[in-house]
Amino acid sequence: MLNEKYAVLQSKDFKIIKSFQGKRSLVSFEEVDRKSKAASYFINPSVKEESTEGEVPAFCWFSDAKENEMVFEQSIYNPEMGRVLTLLTINK
Repeated sequence: MLNEKYAVLQSKDFKIIKSFQGKRSLVSFEEVDRKSKAASYFINPSVKEESTEGEVPAFCWFSDAKENEMVFEQSIYNPEMGRVLTLLTINK
């Protein structure tokens, strides 16, 4: 099923403000992990819309992450809103 493979989040100022987690439990803390792609936009904000993607440790986003598990993260930053939209694809 699709919702087993994906999760979507919106964040601002290192805080997760909206999420759709599907079947996997997202981290319980509300702050974006600094090892994630999304965090890079809060550390060094861009003046234009940008996107970044790549694998990150699953523990950045999922509370039930297994040791050495990775997820594919795609994050898009909107500087006018100061928000990041993140799509996580679970590698199976």
